[in-house]
Amino acid sequence: MIKLSCCWPLPSPVSGLCWSRFSASALFSALCCAGLSMVTPSTQADSDEQALVALMALLEQETRLATKTRMNADYVPGTAIVLYGQDARQSGKHTVADVLSDVAGMFLVPTNSGDLRTIVRGIGATQNVSNMKFLLDDVAVNRATDGSADWLLRMPLSQVDRIEIIRGPGSALHGGFAFSGVVNVISRRDSSVGLLAGSRDTRQADVAAHHQWADGKTASLNYSSWSQDNSGASTELDSFPRRFSHSPGTLYDHEQGQLIRVGLGNDQYSLSLLHVATERGPGFGRSGALPAELKPRDESFWGLNLESMWSLSSTLDVSGALIWQQTELIEADFVPIPAGVGRPDNQSPRTEDVFVRLGNRDSRTHASLGVHWQPHPAHTLFVGLEYAYLRVHDALQTSTRPGRAAVNGPPGSAQVLPGSDRYIASVTVQEQWAVNPALDLTLGLRHDSYSDHVDHSSPRVALLWRPADHHIIKLQYAEAFRPPTLMEANPGGHSRIRRSRELDEEVIRSAELAYIYRASGKRLRVTVFDTFVSDQIEFYLNPGDAPVWRNRSDIESRGVELEWRQGFARDWSWDFNLTWIKAQDFLDDDKQLLGAASLVANSSLSWRPSPTWRHTLSMHGASEREGHEGRSGDGERFDAYVLLDYALHWQGVAGIRDLDMTLACLNLADAEYHSPASPNHFPTGLVQGRRMYQAGLSLGF
Repeated sequence: MIKLSCCWPLPSPVSGLCWSRFSASALFSALCCAGLSMVTPSTQADSDEQALVALMALLEQETRLATKTRMNADYVPGTAIVLYGQDARQSGKHTVADVLSDVAGMFLVPTNSGDLRTIVRGIGATQNVSNMKFLLDDVAVNRATDGSADWLLRMPLSQVDRIEIIRGPGSALHGGFAFSGVVNVISRRDSSVGLLAGSRDTRQADVAAHHQWADGKTASLNYSSWSQDNSGASTELDSFPRRFSHSPGTLYDHEQGQLIRVGLGNDQYSLSLLHVATERGPGFGRSGALPAELKPRDESFWGLNLESMWSLSSTLDVSGALIWQQTELIEADFVPIPAGVGRPDNQSPRTEDVFVRLGNRDSRTHASLGVHWQPHPAHTLFVGLEYAYLRVHDALQTSTRPGRAAVNGPPGSAQVLPGSDRYIASVTVQEQWAVNPALDLTLGLRHDSYSDHVDHSSPRVALLWRPADHHIIKLQYAEAFRPPTLMEANPGGHSRIRRSRELDEEVIRSAELAYIYRASGKRLRVTVFDTFVSDQIEFYLNPGDAPVWRNRSDIESRGVELEWRQGFARDWSWDFNLTWIKAQDFLDDDKQLLGAASLVANSSLSWRPSPTWRHTLSMHGASEREGHEGRSGDGERFDAYVLLDYALHWQGVAGIRDLDMTLACLNLADAEYHSPASPNHFPTGLVQGRRMYQAGLSLGF
């Protein structure tokens, strides 16, 4: 069954966009009382069953992301974790971005346009494009033009089985853009329907269907449709003179989207078709607050994947894939310079606002072949060959004056030159040795050859030592790179961006040491890391000159990540992580890296008073963060913040076994906080944080 639309009328229990603090307290009390009223005494059998479930969850956290071979996440090189969609949904999480914000050493911030940017171990706010490689079902989905994958971060968790995450360089296996980490989202392969509603007129409908026949053939369907209105928040003052500025202005953060995936497969082959379309408001305004919203941001993604696996013998497997993707992104209208403000090219100020809209359409064709050979039980070899072709098909820039039709800019005025393309040929070699029963060694090297750029090789060396039961020690050195995107390497000849004479690739080098203690119902992980980034690419604007892409100074980030998971008192479980970071920008006057927080913490406390009820209280917090340098040399500092979420999950609603309900209050205290603007057109930052309520129902079948 496919539901064609989610635009149904919903009765709203509240008026406005945010309930009063009194109502929030009443709701919180009502949720707690509802759960407490249903408490039944836990039996010893229930406790034993929960302990078994916890142990199995520990053993089943497997991933292919770090080695291309399925291994438990604790035994792979580097720092890898697996998070499950069901657990996240029961905790009140809604999107992939919500889950990533709870990972040790990571948090997400918006840009002026509302795009989400990941900060990993302090690094990310100063980078022009995504610093991570994003995969859906093991297939990379970063755009060919600019490396972004914003739609994946907004993917509803109702369609997610699990999320596999690597923190640290991943180019030794995944190539370019696997810079600060790799995220692999695995879609659901079960059958259910769901509805979700909440504040800001949030509405969502989901269908997931999966069937497997006796002969091994499978068919699956995933469908989701969602929408959300503006939050009602306002921007703060932008950097334009007050008499010409439109700030404070409206924050246009509404969004809607649809996702549909169809898959067919058998024991050897799988074929899938994916289409995603999203629409978002212009956010805070790319260059400053907006007098009005004209057209929203539109993004569409098409993907067709054919994958195969052949087992030639008990020690030799061969895998292959053919992938085609096409994306189209048209940014929301923005006003580069308000009417009355002098322009950098010394032309006279405009007498009326002119809205500008940018966009492009690109494609990626990709073929890969992988060989897994195990000549000896203690030795595994992987060799991978890949070939990809990336191309920008169209690009546009339009200008619109109030009350008039949009006018296309002259040829070559867009941000990227139509017809820009590149070929990428890659070879990957990885060897894994079990030196003895307690010591494993992994060596990896990937070489990427770009038709329009220099070649690059990415090495990795990792040791894993099990000195005793329950104890693991891991040591790794790895490098990764991020080449100039097609947009950075090929700006339009008549665009306002000056072509750089030569751009080098960004390179990251990282060493880390980790200790893991694991036992039934508990896990401790401590990771010490030292990361160095060279030749970061930035968008540079010198007053009076045309902007240009350029390489800038080096960045270093050092820190410690502490992660602890504990089950106690039979019905309680606690997840906690704390990251201390010292991030330095050697070009900055005070050496402090923009957007970096010295402390980032997450905590989740769950209580199961009975097998059908679960209460979860979650916390996310960050210390003061570095802002942009002012003209006087003094930098802006953004205050520390703490966010609290509460969720109540009821399994088997009204005695219906497969009917589940989740009620959530996000940002309980209605806390408000700021993050650095990107680009720096809002000196006091971007305001965030509003209380949200959500209610969801799902029925398995």
